[in-house]
Amino acid sequence: MGGQRGRGRGPGRRRRGRRGPRRAPGHDALRGARAVLRAGRRPGGSGGPRRRHVPGRRPGPGRRGGELRHGPARGPRLRREPVARAAGTHARRAGPRLRRPPGPDDPGRAGRRCRVRRAAGPGPRAPARQRHLAGRARAAAGRRPAAGGAAAADPGEHRQQTLELLRLAAAHGIGAVHLHHGSESSVVELRGAGDESVPLPVVKHYLDRVCTTGDEALALVRDLGLQGCYVPVDGLVRLRRAALVDPYADAPGYAGPGPLPAETIAEHMVVTSRVGVQSNLVAFGDRAAQELAAGLRVAVRQVGLDRFRGLRHRTLTQSVADPMVLGTLIDLAVSVARVPQVDTYLGAPDGVLARRLGPSRVQDYVRLASLVTDGLDLHLTSSAPETPLDPWGTVRAARWHRSPEERLSVGEAFRAHTRAGWSAVAEDWRGQLDVGLPADLVVWDLDPDQLLQHQQERLHTPGLPLLAPGTDNPTAVLTVVGGRIIHSTEGALS
Repeated sequence: MGGQRGRGRGPGRRRRGRRGPRRAPGHDALRGARAVLRAGRRPGGSGGPRRRHVPGRRPGPGRRGGELRHGPARGPRLRREPVARAAGTHARRAGPRLRRPPGPDDPGRAGRRCRVRRAAGPGPRAPARQRHLAGRARAAAGRRPAAGGAAAADPGEHRQQTLELLRLAAAHGIGAVHLHHGSESSVVELRGAGDESVPLPVVKHYLDRVCTTGDEALALVRDLGLQGCYVPVDGLVRLRRAALVDPYADAPGYAGPGPLPAETIAEHMVVTSRVGVQSNLVAFGDRAAQELAAGLRVAVRQVGLDRFRGLRHRTLTQSVADPMVLGTLIDLAVSVARVPQVDTYLGAPDGVLARRLGPSRVQDYVRLASLVTDGLDLHLTSSAPETPLDPWGTVRAARWHRSPEERLSVGEAFRAHTRAGWSAVAEDWRGQLDVGLPADLVVWDLDPDQLLQHQQERLHTPGLPLLAPGTDNPTAVLTVVGGRIIHSTEGALS
């Protein structure tokens, strides 16, 4: 009986072939569907209507004769796309699948291991973490860091190693050090390093943190005395942790892990910019640089151009070959840090950059003078322990770049390594000598024959060393920061 419902004769029905009153197209099909739903049975059983033709509707792509499919409890629906289920399956496979933990209602699943399974390929975020500060201090002290850059077991030892690193910086004539911390405890251990009571360089602390609220960012700056947040978008090229557009030259088919998404970067930049907290974003690969630029463009629309530019956000990026990336950094007044010694130590034709990227891409990763010509706000820095703490070595590397068209003059490199570094932390009045300004100065010992008296070439600067190949770098005999002597050699003041 139930199987005949919806297609048998009933009151008001006429035999096939007899003319009856005209009904709206689809009337018979909808009536049959309602009858099936009232019966509480799924069609397709004995005698149930599996397919009905809708009068007046032509079959189209993905539609089999206007087929009407009935769901078990959702009413009639027209199946327009037969591949919709397959597409949904692929979409689910493309993302992570999470098995929820067993609950009190699932005694049968108790004791099973719950794992997050991720499809093959890079995930949404695979940022490379910088080495812990203790690892940097050990490397500067000439000792091998622990595996993975793990922190020292004794916090006092960690602090002592970092202070040793800061003293080494002062002995090289470095007046300010920007430290990247991986944890809040690392910042707490070094609280007071470089303040008025300790004769050390000025320390600017950056914490590796992606903020989701403005209150979180303000609390970190207030409680820990941070300069800002440090956000790694990807990792180092030499470790194949940088996110590239094209695969690595020595690893076909592999372009590195996925960078920090632009949406996450934008959210962080919005909440920190609105409360006035600076961010230092690090992106080494060209794909990571594209995500960085995209996130900045989204953030500035919500924050406002004037406020965003006034915070002088920073970035350490090697890939600025993309015009979109370069234009974004210039328009938003983002200060870009460059490490010229990367070209010296890694940019050789047979160096690690050439092996990882190929000769054609290396030049885009070591640009200097062309970026200044384009109008980029540039400051030079070292990246210890990846490159040595040697300020004159940094200036020399910029002066004698492997590519002649990318060379900076000694004066340009000197200013980019002094005043521009202070300007990157919004202290424009420092890094220069003038009446009423803080006494930030270094007394250098060098061969008088190396000191230029007159400009002989475009890249020469009178009053600064020539830094010719084969000559020694100047040696710091006295380092003064803010009027305080933080380093002096024997007899420097006599």
